[in-house]
Parts: sequence; C-alpha cells; structure tokens
Amino acid sequence: MRCLKKMRSPLWRQLLCLLYLTLAVSLPVHAYPARVVAVADGDTITIEPIQGGGRAKVRLHGIDCPEKDQAYGQAATVFVIDAVLFKVVDVQPTPQGTDRYGRIVAVVEIPGKASCKSFCYRRG
Repeated sequence: MRCLKKMRSPLWRQLLCLLYLTLAVSLPVHAYPARVVAVADGDTITIEPIQGGGRAKVRLHGIDCPEKDQAYGQAATVFVIDAVLFKVVDVQPTPQGTDRYGRIVAVVEIPGKASCKSFCYRRG
C-alpha cells in the first residue's frame, strides 16, 4: 500500500514521463518510398506514399533555401524540381515530426545518389 502512495508523488510521475519521452525520441523512424508530386520551393515538396495514403507536404531536413520571391529562390526551386519531381524517393521522418506549419520534417534520399541535403550542398 505504501508503494502505491509513493508512486503518486509528483517526482515519481516526472521520472516516468522523462523515461517515456526518452524512449519515444530514441525510437528509430523508418524510411518509406514515396513519389514526389509537387515542389513548392527549394526546401518543400509534396509526396504521395507508394504504399498508399494521402499526399503530404515535406520540409527537407537541414536545408533552408530562399523563398521563391527572394534572391536565388527561383533557382533553388528549379534545382529541386530537376532533382526530384515525379521521382520515387525514400522519406525518413525526423524525430522532430512536423514543423510549425504542419509539414513533415524528413530526410529525403534520392535512390542511387544521396540525400537531397547533400545533393543540394554539392551542387551549391
């Protein structure tokens, strides 16, 4: 009986919550194949999972391109269009999940090449 009373203490709850969060963040998130159906700008694409499901907007992890109306924004968009539009890519969501706009934050890999991030960095 005493044991149950001790488990109700705020410290015990905090420790359990911390353990849960640690486990949840450390779990691997698996990649899945998807077709790129649209490119919004240099760091945002729309995908359609190959296994089915609805379309989703994806924010490319680790890339911060200028917006379309900013300097080099149009060039960045064209580059991403050439690299991934209508191609099947591997999408691996990050533990962050989504950004403040509700987009999935993910590492996107181009099969046979590399991640979009490293591909963009190499090409400048």
